Amino acid sequence: MEQSLTWRIWFFSQNISLGVWIFGYNLGVLNPSYQEVSHALHWGSNENFYLSLFQTLLPIGCIIGSLSTSYIANTWGRRKCAFTLSVFTILGSFISIFPYDATFGIGRILSGIASGMGLSLAPFYIVEICPTKMKATVGSLIHLNLALGLGLSYCLGVALPTHKTGSIMNHWWQFMYLFPSFVAVYILYVFKYVHMLDTPKFYTLTQDYDKAKAALEYTFGEASNPSLLEKINIEEDKNVLTPYKELLCTKKYRKMLAVSIILPMLEQLCGINAATFYSTKILYDVSGDIFISRVLTACIGITKFFATFGIFFLVKHLGRRTILIYSLLTMGILCVVFALLSSVLNFGVYPSTIVLGLHVAVYTSSFAAILWVYIGESVDQKLVPIAVCSKFSFLCLITFGFPLSVHLLGIEYVFYFFGICSCIGFIWGKLLLVETKGLSKTKIFDAYTESS
Repeated sequence: MEQSLTWRIWFFSQNISLGVWIFGYNLGVLNPSYQEVSHALHWGSNENFYLSLFQTLLPIGCIIGSLSTSYIANTWGRRKCAFTLSVFTILGSFISIFPYDATFGIGRILSGIASGMGLSLAPFYIVEICPTKMKATVGSLIHLNLALGLGLSYCLGVALPTHKTGSIMNHWWQFMYLFPSFVAVYILYVFKYVHMLDTPKFYTLTQDYDKAKAALEYTFGEASNPSLLEKINIEEDKNVLTPYKELLCTKKYRKMLAVSIILPMLEQLCGINAATFYSTKILYDVSGDIFISRVLTACIGITKFFATFGIFFLVKHLGRRTILIYSLLTMGILCVVFALLSSVLNFGVYPSTIVLGLHVAVYTSSFAAILWVYIGESVDQKLVPIAVCSKFSFLCLITFGFPLSVHLLGIEYVFYFFGICSCIGFIWGKLLLVETKGLSKTKIFDAYTESS
């Protein structure tokens, strides 16, 4: 493929991955800013409850957004779905900055809807515009943007004041929540005036074959070459029209359905959400210094961003299945180590931060980076929103239940639980998952449906 066309695919994919950036930023922004929001909204002694509640409202919104994505994308197009998530981002950002519980909660839900759309749209959008040999590397943009958004929210949190002042910095937390709206405006612009065509797959589904060829030419060059149709699987991907009832109820698709539900579930049960949502609070409870806690949280966010690049090395030498299952095993071991540090060393702040950072690095450079590429390759497009819904359902459960479980059981037992879940996931993956590296989507589908 010509260098200019390769660059265009990367540029196109990066722009659609900004929806995932919005998800990552919204996912992390309350972690370092929770004390400032608490003061502004007068949470007082109810701080723990409101923190859990407002952290959970985001994934609840994500469930709504993810379930809406398939209908919007298939009815009005992938581009209009990108427009929709941008509008929800702008609304959610502006409503969040009003210092009232009701407006802050509504803003979190609207931001969650946008985030769910962004995370659901990117996997199959990228698969539809990329040749097979580029899918894994370009697909890594999904988690690269997630890590960048999360890390930036953590780093912006370092600038938050540690006590009330007469400075304009007292409103820094409001800027932090407004920031995603600027990215949303860019998405509106670039998909309105630069990427003016939808994906070839969408035009094929709507039987607009002239635009399908134009869309092919936009990303692949001369569209008269028949092999281009094969590269994005327009003709061979027959499963896209499979009815939901058949996907959910037929034995043939049982393993494919299991992958779409269990893999995202394992992502939430590996312990990563403790670092994502509550690292600042955990480290503050240990150190008693909110500034140090925010700095250490920012360090974890920076570690997450740079660890993302590790996937480019791993995908060259290892298969998707290998990366997924052995990262689960490694994270399970690290969760056990964290639990031991919590009980034996009395939860020292720096050893605990190091283990949390290693856990985040392993997760980011392997499981998280390849998960949605694998799901995009191995399940019917209609099951992607179900996969995202599974992710956010368990995200709600873990996010709301983590502080309560820590209070009732102790943090070491919670992390022992995460470790056991990750090791069970390793065994399940060894037995069920199919390697997808180098295979077309049709061959992957056949591997799952025939083995059922």
